[in-house]
Amino acid sequence: MPDPTRPDSTPTVRRSAPQVYELLDEHDLAVRLDTETATVRGIEARVDTKAGTLMALTSGLLVAGLALLGAGKLPGPAALVGWIAAGLLGAAVVLLSAAVRPNLGGSHGFVRWAFAASGRDVLAALSVEQQSPSHIHLAGAEQLHWLSRSLHRKFARIRTAQTLLAAVLAALGR
Repeated sequence: MPDPTRPDSTPTVRRSAPQVYELLDEHDLAVRLDTETATVRGIEARVDTKAGTLMALTSGLLVAGLALLGAGKLPGPAALVGWIAAGLLGAAVVLLSAAVRPNLGGSHGFVRWAFAASGRDVLAALSVEQQSPSHIHLAGAEQLHWLSRSLHRKFARIRTAQTLLAAVLAALGR
């Protein structure tokens, strides 16, 4: 504690070198990128589960509807509505299948290493990344961008499939 009676005893504030602040900013950015990427990956797992559940339900409805239509015992207008519903269910199954289909694009994660020519190329890429923090941030940002776009496409396909399912239920409810 400084002595108030002595004017020369005021505490001095040490100024850190600007490099320290840059390192802290880079660390904060790395943490934020890692957090956002983990969040997107967590959402992706839930979306895949949701799409798989909807696909199982929709496939069951489609099989049951086709069995009913295949018997040929429905009157003309009911058969027409049934075939329209079956077509919509089929489209929903295709969309849900596309939503859970693995996306092997991008140049990160296992896809990046799968296309490396050798183990030496993997080591070389990892050692370059270790030396250049800005390169790591750019790679992390690109990965987050790619994952987010992939997740957005999955959500769009599931939403369209749900709209088709609602149309089927509306058509069959009449």
